[in-house]
Amino acid sequence: MAEAYLKLGQAEEAKKIAARLDKVSGADYRTALGLGVLLARYRMYPEAIQHFQMALKADRASNEARYNLANAYYQVGDYRRALEFLEQLPEQSRKDDTTLSLLGDLYARLGRGPEAARTFQQAISQSPDKDPNYLSLALIQLSSGEISAAEATLRQGLARTPNSGKLLWGMGILSVVQGRNDPAEEYFKKCTDLIPEWPTSHAALGIFYYVTGQVGKVKETLNRYQELSPGGGLNVKRIQEILANTPVSEDQSSEPKPLSLESRRQFLQLALALLEQES
Repeated sequence: MAEAYLKLGQAEEAKKIAARLDKVSGADYRTALGLGVLLARYRMYPEAIQHFQMALKADRASNEARYNLANAYYQVGDYRRALEFLEQLPEQSRKDDTTLSLLGDLYARLGRGPEAARTFQQAISQSPDKDPNYLSLALIQLSSGEISAAEATLRQGLARTPNSGKLLWGMGILSVVQGRNDPAEEYFKKCTDLIPEWPTSHAALGIFYYVTGQVGKVKETLNRYQELSPGGGLNVKRIQEILANTPVSEDQSSEPKPLSLESRRQFLQLALALLEQES
């Protein structure tokens, strides 16, 4: 019943059902853990954390509760607490693919770039067909100014999964950083074709058009996104209001303007911020 209310968007009713279950079950391990997983699935992370804590209290040896607590704390931006619970896992559990990816993300968020890179390299070595790990490693390398290494990482990933929209998105970011506008646009467009439901793909393409002076194409990108994902995560209306006051060049056939080194760095930071907002 709690899940039914969550599907209907009635969070308060779902909380009441969860509270009743807690009372009836005496906050036993399985009930608390199951409710925590359900609440986390619907992004009710504070409530999920409470239930994972209850589950860990009921079973102090539960690595599952520890991992779920780490993931929930990561989602709310409490990276130090998240890392604390991950580090409580036994060494063998920390080598699990999912745990390695979360650990790498945590190191990256905490500014521990070298450790994050080593963690993602380990994850790639264990599971070479998982494209998110290549993207995460490449973005860390780009942030550190290791352009050639980032390109090698992305191409290695694409050799394994050539139709990975997110790796093509990463190639778009790389191309912008390299000052190569034409391939950047093509990579971003391919990404939106492959994963049209991903807001970040459209956002990056729109920002690219904006910073390179192609305002008309920004509007086209936003309109396409609205058609494909009318209830999507981008605040299209607000962006359109800003663009309405931005003059559009009469020569829409002109080449996109080249970006300065500083503009390319800023674009990379915007791309990283877009990804972080997904968490």
